[in-house]
Amino acid sequence: MPCCAMSKPHRGFGHLAAFTAMPYEKAEERYKLSEVDETPPDGFDIGIEDIFGEEPETVFVHKGPVHHDGDVTIGAVGEYAGIYIIDGDLEVGGLLSFTQVDGGSVLYVKGDLRARDLALAQEAQLWVSGNLKITGHVLTALSQAGGLAVKKRATAKAFVVTDAAPLSFGKQAKGSFIERSAGLCDEEAAAELAQDALVAPFDREDLDYDALVEAVRKGQPILR
Repeated sequence: MPCCAMSKPHRGFGHLAAFTAMPYEKAEERYKLSEVDETPPDGFDIGIEDIFGEEPETVFVHKGPVHHDGDVTIGAVGEYAGIYIIDGDLEVGGLLSFTQVDGGSVLYVKGDLRARDLALAQEAQLWVSGNLKITGHVLTALSQAGGLAVKKRATAKAFVVTDAAPLSFGKQAKGSFIERSAGLCDEEAAAELAQDALVAPFDREDLDYDALVEAVRKGQPILR
């Protein structure tokens, strides 16, 4: 399904930064969007055309760092929301939550991404050229069409993976991993790990992403 032409940022992303529209051809030349090994780390096999069906006409770019004191929620439901590039660092003082349901969107941070907590769900695509520095938790409930790709190192207190999330890191991530995905550890081991690592009522096999995100948003502890 092709991505529609957009003249301005989608309402689910426009509040993140002061984005300016750039023709795809110019953005491709500057940021090498179609060269998968140049954007996310090697081995991350999802490219622009896989997400949108074809090359979008427009990319939205913010040049320079972006800072938010509190929580930030971005994403879209049932729409091709486009590609958003922050040509600098992104810092979020609270929870950065990104959910894309069907359709497609990409947030591409060319510098470091720093946040208290990070939550990614469904078809969200987050690419980071620098380091991912999360002081709290990374929570993911991504489909096979979503992904988190960090070119350098990802650090967090814990990575709580509640589904078959495609995670790709250029360097070994630092932090505890609590995983339900069968591709990462078997169900019995995942259940034991969750029980050992998470506080009630989260200490169960069927990790509840929405409940975990809400707890983190409120600053409630989820780890023992």
